[in-house]
Amino acid sequence: MSDSILELFSEAETRKIISSLLENEYTIPQILKESKVPKTSGYRKVENLILNGLIIESGKILSESKKISKLQCVFQEIKLDIKKEKIIVAGIISKKMFEKSTSMKSVIEVLA
Repeated sequence: MSDSILELFSEAETRKIISSLLENEYTIPQILKESKVPKTSGYRKVENLILNGLIIESGKILSESKKISKLQCVFQEIKLDIKKEKIIVAGIISKKMFEKSTSMKSVIEVLA
């Protein structure tokens, strides 16, 4: 999981997307506007974050007679600590987000 997070955070646009969702929930168009990420790459990066379980659907809203998803980062806070030959990724996750995230469920399965 740490390697996956580090790989995702290596891209500036992905960091902007995650940063915009740490304390807010947005639709994809709102995420792209807030993070100032281009649509073409932004949709692909958001989809990748969803597939990796770092952002999840937090609800639906009605927009132009369509229901669209609101998304939120599973983490409330993320810290990277890099020391000689050791990288530590620490995150604060609410219980609600922990229970919804598929990637967090896989962490529990590995630890059990």
